[in-house]
Amino acid sequence: MTVNQDTELARPGSSYRLQRLQRAHDAIGLAQSDVPWPPSVQDLANGFKFSWKRNSPHHNIEPNAGNRGPAALVYLSDQANNSAVESMYQKLSKAIASHALNEAFEAGMSGEELSDAIVRAQDRICVVFRRDNRFGARGPTGTNLIDVPASASPVDLSEDRS
Repeated sequence: MTVNQDTELARPGSSYRLQRLQRAHDAIGLAQSDVPWPPSVQDLANGFKFSWKRNSPHHNIEPNAGNRGPAALVYLSDQANNSAVESMYQKLSKAIASHALNEAFEAGMSGEELSDAIVRAQDRICVVFRRDNRFGARGPTGTNLIDVPASASPVDLSEDRS
């Protein structure tokens, strides 16, 4: 739940909190907007709901349809230049990778399994922004295949994946 309990709007910080509340409200309508969703979060175009769970603390939404699982969505509205978008994406990616690393260690993973867990955890990230009344999105540059180890070379010619 996102709330703003400021009764005195001239109070320091009130404007900042109101802007955050407005962005959260605007984010609710992103599924009905023309957002170029990255492939790994394309299911969000069919709608989503805000949801936070202890076992995935950096993910804040659940898609209405499909079984891809929770995702991390940040809506920067109109206030983001390329550097701000990239910075937010990198911070979120780092936090999610760090959490995945800790979870993988606790599960006893090592080596390639550990690497896979970290890479795949970053699939469900999306930073949405708007410029010139058009939406943009920054997410992973592709999706990871469940049957391809994260450490596999993208130019491996030994296996046919067509």
